[in-house]
Amino acid sequence: MSNRTGRFEVFFDYTCPFAYRAHRWLQLVDVDTVWRPFSLLEQNYRGEGPPVWRLAERADDISLLLFAGHEWVLSQHGDIDGYRRAAFAQWHDSDVRLAIGDVMRLAVDAGAQGDESMLRAHFFDAEAEHDAARALGVFGSPTLVFGLGQAAYVKLDRVPAADRALRVLDAVATMSELPSLVEVKRPQPPTEPDANHLRAEAS
Repeated sequence: MSNRTGRFEVFFDYTCPFAYRAHRWLQLVDVDTVWRPFSLLEQNYRGEGPPVWRLAERADDISLLLFAGHEWVLSQHGDIDGYRRAAFAQWHDSDVRLAIGDVMRLAVDAGAQGDESMLRAHFFDAEAEHDAARALGVFGSPTLVFGLGQAAYVKLDRVPAADRALRVLDAVATMSELPSLVEVKRPQPPTEPDANHLRAEAS
């Protein structure tokens, strides 16, 4: 698939379960991806005034701080893939409530050097990434943007098996090239009623 041969971008939010599944899926295939922040908090914000990064009450929001850590690691040419893996795992596979110290540790473990002020110095960098995504028409996480600008918002109900992962990517790349195809959704058959439950209701 020509769309798949080059590097492509993934706009994502660390807190999004669909982004986490996409992260695990794309680890199963040999592709060159660039992961770029797209904040669902900002996308879904309905207040008036500045974006969420500029709101004082959001200065310690972990979803935004995870983006700050992401940008900090990138700025110091650290292990961004390792940071992303660890950040996803901390958010989705752990019951621990994250704090700024946890984000600091994730970034430092990935090669960032400095203190909390360095982390916060990159707080607004993700705002520019989010604006770049909006300029491309991105509205959800994760969205894959291929080399010629074709994009596809992807929701996986589960991570594909390793032997099907590439086939799924081919399908997404193909769909992104068809501008008339704006949505595909698989119908779910109704669940069979429980016979014992029906008998109990009838008695």
